[in-house]
Amino acid sequence: MIDERSAIPQEKDMLFTMHTAFWINEISLMHENSRLWEVQLTLTNDDDPQLAALTQCIQREIVAEKLYMELLKNTSHDSDRVLIYDQLPCVKKKQGAYTEAVSYIKTSLKINRRPLPEDHPDLAAFCNNIDQVYQNMIDYSKALAVLNRC
Repeated sequence: MIDERSAIPQEKDMLFTMHTAFWINEISLMHENSRLWEVQLTLTNDDDPQLAALTQCIQREIVAEKLYMELLKNTSHDSDRVLIYDQLPCVKKKQGAYTEAVSYIKTSLKINRRPLPEDHPDLAAFCNNIDQVYQNMIDYSKALAVLNRC
């Protein structure tokens, strides 16, 4: 509590440090016709196993993305670029960055489409990947449009 430093001590203000993490215990409407909600929180501790697992997962995704971007900068062969562009959407989907995932898939498709005929089976995999991302975004009309084009 920071009552002694607050402009309105009755409000019982609290100050949290950056990156403070909480578990949400309960969320309830404060008054029937109100837009205010009361959220009951529990502070996590430094040795929380679920928080540690989440942190490790995020760190791996960040490292993977940085590695793929570095590889992309240092390669000039389309065959290598396609392999990298095929992996980046996986990272972006896990991060919930679906628009970026679609962009990487489309880039890979543009590079890969040059040597492939229109009826090549590999093109179906690209369409399926884009379809899955749009389904994750709950944009079924775009997902259906992609499948119809394929």
